[in-house]
Amino acid sequence: MKNIEDMRIWIEAIINSSDDAIISKDLNNIIVSWNRGAEALYGYKEEEVIGKPIAIIIPDDKKSDIQMTADLIETKTYIHHLETVRIAKDGRRIDVSVSVSPITNSRGVLIGSSAIARDITERKKTEESIRRSEERYRKLVELSPDAILIYQDNKIVFINQAGLKLFIAKDQNDLIGKSIWTL
Repeated sequence: MKNIEDMRIWIEAIINSSDDAIISKDLNNIIVSWNRGAEALYGYKEEEVIGKPIAIIIPDDKKSDIQMTADLIETKTYIHHLETVRIAKDGRRIDVSVSVSPITNSRGVLIGSSAIARDITERKKTEESIRRSEERYRKLVELSPDAILIYQDNKIVFINQAGLKLFIAKDQNDLIGKSIWTL
């Protein structure tokens, strides 16, 4: 790099090419920078948010994130992949994974923080869908009128209520871990 201006342009190009939201704020929680990824994720243009409080993208039930982040940044602690919720310009809630880093000046004095946020809304929806599916399956197995048992290495690892009745057991502890040949 020939000079500081070339370096600034280089870094700005890297930041603006990211799909992730990259935001910086000062110690008063005022937004100082906002990249194209932040525009895409939150719906605000850069000129709409620069100079505004970071609270505009934080839902009321997550306002404690502001103080928690400030407290950690004060000690120059990095926050890695905090899963939380943010709010877009249109009011939509967005599940995000946020990493926050302290920003210090050339003398090592804390002057702000930067945050990189990634949209994890689809992943969270998928996890919830899987959880609901597993719950339905568990209920189906538990409530089945037929005895259902699972064994591994000839040992019982699961048995449903119908199986307990069939083998005259009080609870699963009477059979879990036992050889299937003892039945």
